[in-house]
Amino acid sequence: MPYRRVCSSHKEPIEGDATDLFLEYLAAFDRHKTRIRDLCDPPTTVDAVAEASPFYNNGLPYKIIQFLFERQMVLKNLALLVRDGLVTGSEGLYGRVDRAVTGCE
Repeated sequence: MPYRRVCSSHKEPIEGDATDLFLEYLAAFDRHKTRIRDLCDPPTTVDAVAEASPFYNNGLPYKIIQFLFERQMVLKNLALLVRDGLVTGSEGLYGRVDRAVTGCE
C-alpha cells in the first residue's frame, strides 16, 4: 500500500520511504528464530530460553516483567520452530534440529 508516514508506539514517526526499515524489522523475526533455535542446543526448557533473554537482552529494569514478556515470545517462536521442523518438543524440553533457518516461513 502506498504511504507517506509510518507511525508506531515505539519510535518517532517516519516520513517518506521506509522500505529499508520494514525489511530490517522483518529480518528481526529471523534473527529471533535463529537465536531461540540455537539456545535449544543442547535441549532445554522454555524457562531457560526465556532467562537467556533473546528478545530484550536483559535490558528491562524489572526482571520479573521481562521474564514474563520473554517467556510469551519464546513460546510463540518455539511453536513456529516446531511447526517448521527446526526444533523438536517433548516432555518440556526443546531441542534443535540441524536444518538451516530460511526466511519468514
